[in-house]
Amino acid sequence: MPTFPHDITQQFNRIDISPDPTAPLNRIQSVLDRAPSEGAHLRLLPGLHRSGTLRLRSNLHLEIMPGAILQCSPDSRDLDVWTSPEPSRMDPVPWKTFLVGCDLENIRLTGGGTIHGSGEAPAFQDDVENSPARPYGVWLIRCRNVHISNLFLRNSGFWMLRIFACQQVRLHALQIWNHANRNNDGLDIDSSQDVLISDCQIDSSDDALCLKSEGSSPCQNILIQNCILSSHASAFKTGSGSVGGFSNVIASNLIIRPSASKTMKHPSCRWKGITGLNLATTDGGPMRSVILQNITIEGVDNPMLIRLGNRLSGSCTRQGYASDSDHLQGVQGTQVGVPLAPDLQLEDVIIQNLIARDVGPYPAIVAGIPNNPVRRITLRDITIVASRSGTKADLETQPSWKADMYPSRLMFKTCLPAFGLATAFTEDLKVENFKAVPAYGEIRPARWDAPSLH
Repeated sequence: MPTFPHDITQQFNRIDISPDPTAPLNRIQSVLDRAPSEGAHLRLLPGLHRSGTLRLRSNLHLEIMPGAILQCSPDSRDLDVWTSPEPSRMDPVPWKTFLVGCDLENIRLTGGGTIHGSGEAPAFQDDVENSPARPYGVWLIRCRNVHISNLFLRNSGFWMLRIFACQQVRLHALQIWNHANRNNDGLDIDSSQDVLISDCQIDSSDDALCLKSEGSSPCQNILIQNCILSSHASAFKTGSGSVGGFSNVIASNLIIRPSASKTMKHPSCRWKGITGLNLATTDGGPMRSVILQNITIEGVDNPMLIRLGNRLSGSCTRQGYASDSDHLQGVQGTQVGVPLAPDLQLEDVIIQNLIARDVGPYPAIVAGIPNNPVRRITLRDITIVASRSGTKADLETQPSWKADMYPSRLMFKTCLPAFGLATAFTEDLKVENFKAVPAYGEIRPARWDAPSLH
């Protein structure tokens, strides 16, 4: 049995670590490296525990007790630069990260305590949208049997929690707050399969709960339920990275409400949020078999966007909005994240039992592209109550259907000539019991269907 300092005790495979402000930043890593290989249970006792990059391992239970804070060093020199072995649109360059695990199995992060990413530290305030110099809070790559529950996750330098190319993942009772920096996503499920998410509350500057497929594998077999989501961007989103596509996704019992943050880090400066449900696939991967139901939305500009696009970006050099900062990221134009195999399909999506209030001036939007319509979309039992009206220019401006750019409600160059529902390039669209209440002074009709364009 290994020996530890007096403030670290071991009982069987459980190792208790007391807080020590004078301890070196590699103390927790050192304990983990010396723990039994057949299974380690590290328990952080109440108090502040600071660390540089913490490299996780298989068969690990890291328990952060109530009152314990595992805090990232505010000095970027204390953080490892990590290169993903899995090809990805996001990963032609290495990234810094706080907690990281790759090719592991049987990982548990639990306990009722806090993981704090120190994203507000001056060293991480570089004002670059996608900056590898800013660390992920937690980044797991190609891991299996992951259980993360009952934790507070706060203020990373970049995305708070990215689950990339993982399988058999259970995320439960997480409270995520990420308002410290640019591109502060809350939770990103990326090219992963067999994922259960339940009873989480996420409030983030950028996208709150985001399904991605930055790699060639799809984001598939995802079940989400009983979550409260808030964002200055999109509350629930697929993409924008969508190389591998999305299939078999069910999300139910969602509350989408304005962020409680008094800090604005998102460049759009939309305090109540940009979009409630943003379902887009733009990088060649298909989207199939998606059901979203029992949802309330409050305050956002655009309650719902369903969009098929053809941006076809295989590298972060072409993400559609950050190319002017590629040189700051160390990204070269010749670098490619993942080969593309375009399969331009968005089909078999059901959204039902949804109420959106205090929204607008953008309507719900369903749009494909010429020669690639979105197919078999069902909107059922939906009520939209708008509080912001459109203008005469919205009635007179022809919407832009250009789809090779970042997918957002801004891509149409107008608020669209309807306040309830606008559609274009659809096939077998079914709309049942869709009610739209206009804002005061609204001059647009409730629904507008674009004329056939080829």
